[in-house]
Amino acid sequence: MHTDLTPGFLMRNWPEQTAAELLAALRVSTVAIRERPAIRQVDTELGQRHRRTIGVRELLTVAGAPA
Repeated sequence: MHTDLTPGFLMRNWPEQTAAELLAALRVSTVAIRERPAIRQVDTELGQRHRRTIGVRELLTVAGAPA
C-alpha cells in the first residue's frame, strides 16, 4: 500500500514523493490516512517542514491534518 512507503520517503527527505504517495492512498481510502496515528504524524511533519512542496497543501486540505 502507498502508506508503507511514506515514512521512508520522509526520512530520506523526499517530501514530494511522500505527498504523492499519501495523496494516492487518500484516493483509495481516506480512513487509512485519517485514522492511523503514524500517518497523521507524517502529515503533520510535512505541513511543518515542507509546506511549499508540491502536493503538501493539497494533502493537508484533503486529509484534514493540522498545518
